[in-house]
Amino acid sequence: KKEWDTMDRLYPKNGLRRMCEGITGLVSPQLERDVRIFFQERKIDLGGKTLEQYFEQLHIGVMLRERDGKTLVQYLDHSADIQAERNRA
Repeated sequence: KKEWDTMDRLYPKNGLRRMCEGITGLVSPQLERDVRIFFQERKIDLGGKTLEQYFEQLHIGVMLRERDGKTLVQYLDHSADIQAERNRA
């Protein structure tokens, strides 16, 4: 965030658009709030509906993590335990 102005000056808009796609992986309510505030305060326009779509993807990720995160971690841990047991056999 602290280098946004420099990046905005140096990189073409299509490069910034691609880089900003990474916000969709910041799947926590706090980070989602921070991202939205940052982009809204700076009035960042990525062209068309791009930013709106990134925000939507981010929100879906946050909701999915809140709904299924613990279950997914338990499942993956259990699967890893089974695989480790198979490797020992």
